[in-house]
Amino acid sequence: MALVDPFIQPIPEKWRNDPELRAYIEYLHRFLHDLWQRTGGANDTIESSELDLTDLRTDVDDNTADIATNAAAIIANSSSISANSALIATNIASITTNTANIATNTANIAINAADIASNAADILVNSNRITSNDNDISSLETDVATNAAAILANSSSISANSALIATNIADITTNSANITTNASNIAINAADIAALEGLQYSFYSISTNRTTAGYEIIEATAALTVTLNATPSTLETVSVKRNGAGVVTISGTIDGASSFDLLYDLESVDLVYNGAQWMVV
Repeated sequence: MALVDPFIQPIPEKWRNDPELRAYIEYLHRFLHDLWQRTGGANDTIESSELDLTDLRTDVDDNTADIATNAAAIIANSSSISANSALIATNIASITTNTANIATNTANIAINAADIASNAADILVNSNRITSNDNDISSLETDVATNAAAILANSSSISANSALIATNIADITTNSANITTNASNIAINAADIAALEGLQYSFYSISTNRTTAGYEIIEATAALTVTLNATPSTLETVSVKRNGAGVVTISGTIDGASSFDLLYDLESVDLVYNGAQWMVV
């Protein structure tokens, strides 16, 4: 933009030679110059406006070209919009049909749900009988097979549930296997219980460090460390009581920690090995 500075006329010499008049003229000259700058001086507003108008015309020309391009694109898209409208109408008709089908299927599912609930009740009763008496497993499997044949013969709605019945039969077979496994585990546990009933604890009153070796009851009469058996049997039990001055430290993997301390006199703890680590009980 062009710069305009009208204050280029020097002060006349006779005014400069007059001290009073010179001070007044210089003050007035500076005041007018500052006022000119504060009110937009130094810029040629007319020239700036012409340049802005030229830029605006260029933008208008560019926008006119863009508008023409967009109009052509809109016209070209009109046929696609019409085609999409027809497709949307077709999809709406399909959705209406599918909605009716869903309603019909929902009704069928409600009917089948009652049959499934009835069958589930029968299966639960049979499972309870299997759990209570291992000797009845063969008889219950025969009953299930008979019931399955009767269900298949009942109605067309039950036929639709044949896949579910087959799944239930497979579950019963799996449950039977689980029952057999549980029975075996019960026998094992009974043997473990019998073995535990015959266990005898060893009692030790100690004042120095000790490593346990089996089922033990330990009285610690001084500050010391009790190291738990590194290869204990499952359910191996150790009881430790502090009966004296000094902290008693029990070393071993106990509930995820590496040790357990008896901090107070007459404090005690019972520890049982669960097959993976010692735990406080």
